[in-house]
Amino acid sequence: MKKIIVIAFFLTVSTILFMSCRQNPYKDFQETNTGLLYKFHVKNDAPKPKPMDVIFAKMRYAINDSILFNDSVRFLLLESLFPGDFYEGIAMMGKGDSATFITKADSTMLKIFRYPKLPPNITPETMIQFDFMIQDIMTNEAYQASIEEAKNKQIAEMEAVLATYIKENNINVKPTKSGLYFIEQKVGKGKKPKEGEVVEVHYTGRLLDGTVFDSSYDRGKPIDFTLGKGQVIAGWEEGIAMLRKGGKAQLIIPFHLAYGERSAGSIPPYSSLIFDVELVDIK
Repeated sequence: MKKIIVIAFFLTVSTILFMSCRQNPYKDFQETNTGLLYKFHVKNDAPKPKPMDVIFAKMRYAINDSILFNDSVRFLLLESLFPGDFYEGIAMMGKGDSATFITKADSTMLKIFRYPKLPPNITPETMIQFDFMIQDIMTNEAYQASIEEAKNKQIAEMEAVLATYIKENNINVKPTKSGLYFIEQKVGKGKKPKEGEVVEVHYTGRLLDGTVFDSSYDRGKPIDFTLGKGQVIAGWEEGIAMLRKGGKAQLIIPFHLAYGERSAGSIPPYSSLIFDVELVDIK
């Protein structure tokens, strides 16, 4: 009888230990109907975002305590891409809130991060942890308006810089209809190139502050391109076509005839450019 009691006690303890091992390891988390585990660290009564709102947040995510990402992000709030994804959690947050979400790593990788295939360490049981702190929420319309406002402000500033350069350097030539300043420095004795012809050009390119960003002279070899085929910036297409073979000129090219709102190497967006060019040959 004593032996039976001991065995029964052992079985009871074993059962308790077994069941405790199977308990949710995220005991401090709440769970939604879709299976998303979540825990708020800061929660207030701020308005919640709607689908397609722009979210500004600090985000960190990790798998098995290994941090894979930790930085500020900006993204659109989408409808959930799978039941229990972090978009569901973000929809519960407001500006100033911070929270942690636990969701399926495989679905996150494939459906949100668009991995072509899962990394070898990701199994159907693997969970991924997201920590979010919401810094701001904007409607998509308000965000696009702010982008346009910032763009227009930068364009106005860069146009003012160009106008100041023209004035301070006593440039008296009138710009062409497109806005190009063509300052002829040496009249060539050959013909002008035609669209479709290959031209050979030596050049030095500078920013308005005098910084040289490229020079074929430094390389000791001019470049070739086919005129009128969009192989160079619009300011070059127009300016080179105005030269005669053997001629030289300075081209002052406003940003919309250069790289526009894009950066190019060391050239910042919306930059007006100066090129000293020489039409070496027409092929």
